Amino acid sequence: MKKYVKIAFAYAVAAMAFGVFYREFTKFNDFVGKTSLAVTHLHLFVLGSIVMLVLGLIDARYDISLHKLYKPTMILYNVALPYVVIMFTVRGVLQVVSDSFEFGSGRCRERNRRDRTCGYGSSYSFVVYCFVKNRLR
Repeated sequence: MKKYVKIAFAYAVAAMAFGVFYREFTKFNDFVGKTSLAVTHLHLFVLGSIVMLVLGLIDARYDISLHKLYKPTMILYNVALPYVVIMFTVRGVLQVVSDSFEFGSGRCRERNRRDRTCGYGSSYSFVVYCFVKNRLR
């Protein structure tokens, strides 16, 4: 349970740091509008801190850490979530500093690549959720 709490705490600290970065970066650039930076804070708190604490409770009750796929699954999750957040940050910074980069537009091939890359990280996270769900059956 200790390792889950440590990981959850690290995600919470990162969430606070990204929240401050979002607020200060947009304020510094006088940006008023939608940006992907706004969701990094939420993703780290919910998918990082809360999910790790819930996984800790599930592991304490059902011993999912004894499964042979547990370690690779946790490594995948703890690589995928920061990857998603980094891609959100890259996209958000580009939205703030570039006038031509619109929120939600997919006209540019480079934007589509970034969106698709962010989707890969989300897909990896989904794999972890499927593992936990199947393990709890």
